[in-house]
Amino acid sequence: MRPIYKQERFDVAFGIGGFTFFAFCFIGCLFLLSSGIVLYYKIVTDIDEEKEQIGMLKRIGLNDKECRSYLTTHLAILFFTPLVIGVILGTIYMHAELEFSPYAGYMMGFIWMIIGVVAVLDVLLYLALRKRFFRGVKV
Repeated sequence: MRPIYKQERFDVAFGIGGFTFFAFCFIGCLFLLSSGIVLYYKIVTDIDEEKEQIGMLKRIGLNDKECRSYLTTHLAILFFTPLVIGVILGTIYMHAELEFSPYAGYMMGFIWMIIGVVAVLDVLLYLALRKRFFRGVKV
C-alpha cells in the first residue's frame, strides 16, 4: 500500500468528472443551438403573423417604440428559456454529482465559466437574430 498524493487524487477525480464536463459543455451547446433554431424558425415562419399583430397593436394606440419593446420581450422569452432551463438543470445535476468531492468548488468554478461562455454566445446570437427579425417585420 502506498500513499495517495493530493495531485494524484485530484487527477483521479478530474478524470472521473471529465466526461461529465464534456457532457455539460455538449448539452450547453445543444441548448444554444436549439434556442437559435427556435428564434430563426420564428423569424422565417411568423413574419406575416407578426406584421398583422403589429398592425392590431398600432390600431389600439401603441407607438413604434412600444411595439418594438413588446416584440423584444416576446422574442427574449422564447430565446432564453432553453438557456435558463439548461443552466438550472445542469447546475443541480452537477452539484448533486460533485457533492461529496473534495474538489467540488474547483469544478463548480469550471462549470460557471462554461455557463458564462454559453450565456455570452447566446446573447450575441440573440442580438444578431433580433436585428434580422426587426428588418423583416419593419416596426
